[in-house]
Amino acid sequence: MVHGLIWCKASDADHELVEIFQMWVAPEARGLGIGRALLETAVAWAENRGTFRVRLGVTIADSPAMQLYKTSGFEPVGPAEPLRPGSSLMSQPMELRLRADQLR
Repeated sequence: MVHGLIWCKASDADHELVEIFQMWVAPEARGLGIGRALLETAVAWAENRGTFRVRLGVTIADSPAMQLYKTSGFEPVGPAEPLRPGSSLMSQPMELRLRADQLR
């Protein structure tokens, strides 16, 4: 049984960046720490690659996802943008700096 998934990849355009494109936890498994474990695994993978930043987008809302990212050290970067064309929902890009001393 799958309880969650995360999809991230190293950026082709910026070797200092890992991007998280999707994270999902099964409804029956929410609130059990699976999202935090997935995120911590992705961040550890990025750190092991020598990456300086992890970036993601999250729907702007007072949601468990937004709270998870904020408490994990992600900060808003750049302007909010529509989640998809024609949507009234907005997405906020967020970034976690892993090695601030190495950033330009």
